[in-house]
Amino acid sequence: MEIAKYVAICLQAASVCILALNFGGIRAESLPRILQPLLLVPWYFYAALFIVLLAVGITTREKIRQIGNAPPAPPSLHKVDLVEYRGVTWDILAPAQHPLEKPADYAQRLPTIGEVRIPPKCPKCGVELEETKSMLFWHLWRCVSCGFRKRNRDSYVTEAVRAGKIWRGRAETAAEAGASIPAEPTDRKG
Repeated sequence: MEIAKYVAICLQAASVCILALNFGGIRAESLPRILQPLLLVPWYFYAALFIVLLAVGITTREKIRQIGNAPPAPPSLHKVDLVEYRGVTWDILAPAQHPLEKPADYAQRLPTIGEVRIPPKCPKCGVELEETKSMLFWHLWRCVSCGFRKRNRDSYVTEAVRAGKIWRGRAETAAEAGASIPAEPTDRKG
């Protein structure tokens, strides 16, 4: 991009010089042989070239300015809320609010970008649970820290989708009401 800019500036300078020579009444024969062909081209060609290069320079500068003013990329996912579902705690993660974004716009956008983190956490100590498949279509969720156990018919993945639906409904209701998402979890058990 920089090379094109400098080439355009050099061509502009050359076309202005040739225009000045044409309007100054300088004859092609009085110049060095290398410059003589340049004066054989009509002056309006150089004027048009100058205008085109000027337009290219202005648009290029605007594009560079827009790139330079682009806001920084938002950081990775962070915890925005949590949901208690099926007797365990599910973290809700979402990208951070953009620095130029209004809080109301972020609250409107949040239900579509929030996602449930797997695995869920223990309701007693907050440690991530482990899942093992037990006999007869059951899944056993177990905490390695405090010994909390929970039997569930469905796996983490299935229950995470359901917890996400519960949170999304609550977030959409809060966004429609114009309020922010509550930081404290509401007690929802399935």
